Amino acid sequence: MVVLKQDRSIIENMRLFLFIFLLSWQTLSSQSAVRYIVFKTTIISPNPELNYQNLVPNKRVLVLDQNQIYERDYYLDLPSASFMLLDGKEKKEYITYMGNKLALKSELEFPNQNLIYIEKDSHRIAGQLCDKALILHDNDTLSIYYTDALGSSYCPVASVEGLALEYSQYFEGIGKVKFEAIEIMEKLPDRSILPQTASYQLIDKEEYVREQEKILKAHEQQRQQISNEMIGKKAKKFILTTIDGNKYNSVKLEGKVIVLNFWFVNCGPCRREIPVLNQLVAHYTNREDVLFFGLALDPSHELPAFLEKTPFHYQIAGDALYICDKFKVSNYPTNIVIDKKGTITSYLIGYTPDILEKLQKAIEAAL
Repeated sequence: MVVLKQDRSIIENMRLFLFIFLLSWQTLSSQSAVRYIVFKTTIISPNPELNYQNLVPNKRVLVLDQNQIYERDYYLDLPSASFMLLDGKEKKEYITYMGNKLALKSELEFPNQNLIYIEKDSHRIAGQLCDKALILHDNDTLSIYYTDALGSSYCPVASVEGLALEYSQYFEGIGKVKFEAIEIMEKLPDRSILPQTASYQLIDKEEYVREQEKILKAHEQQRQQISNEMIGKKAKKFILTTIDGNKYNSVKLEGKVIVLNFWFVNCGPCRREIPVLNQLVAHYTNREDVLFFGLALDPSHELPAFLEKTPFHYQIAGDALYICDKFKVSNYPTNIVIDKKGTITSYLIGYTPDILEKLQKAIEAAL
């Protein structure tokens, strides 16, 4: 077939137009696609005496959705109460949404870190070819691996022209923690991962501080009131059967110190304190006059699967709502110590970093 010069020109122009159209469509598609990125965390210099499950997330999730970037940390694979939405288009502000339905709007301020070195196409992270940048942090040099192929720019530790897929952050009292992307998906595993934010109240920093002080004060007053009401009272009688089939009647336990922990599987703070409570059991392993019971709201038959992955060395019983009612437990976790005469001597609501010391002190006083 003979093609005239003019026809060739038309064909070449059509090919060029088609190529530019496809390239533009791919670029727009890559930029507008929802992507789900999972980061794993690694503590660079772990301290064996610290329980990092309470202090450092085990993973971080980013969702790239058009012009927004959604970030949330997970502790023991459970999502934290707060999450962040970043305006990925203007890159001027972000909003932190909190469990109390408040949304704190802030100016986007990256740390003033100078890039001291950039190496192009340095390394692959989660299948993406990344550039490498170095920044100085005090006396340390931190590496950042980032790519511009995902249509978004974000890095929590420095300003780079792309999306950071590996970086390190310093946590107070812990040191350096590395975040590394291990999986990038082109769609969400579950659409409900993206939060519904319409019901949140948008406030500024000053309002947030005032609101937090008010909320904390109200919570503390409520907890203290319940604790004061319960301490000094005779513990109500209860009967329980552990998941191992052991039966206990509190009437027959007089003369022993009883330690009760009220919890449930999907309670993040409850799960965080389990390793600490195991230390408490180990401390009194030779004392037959101290008994530990973990009373879960969950059905008994659902607990073994969880306990296989997360050992809990208390005597565990499920379906314990009726015992919760006897002890006026409505916040979790709650830890109660009953002395040898059957009197409640300690009533601790919520997880605190010093829960081990508080419980040990209460047990010693009850012995």
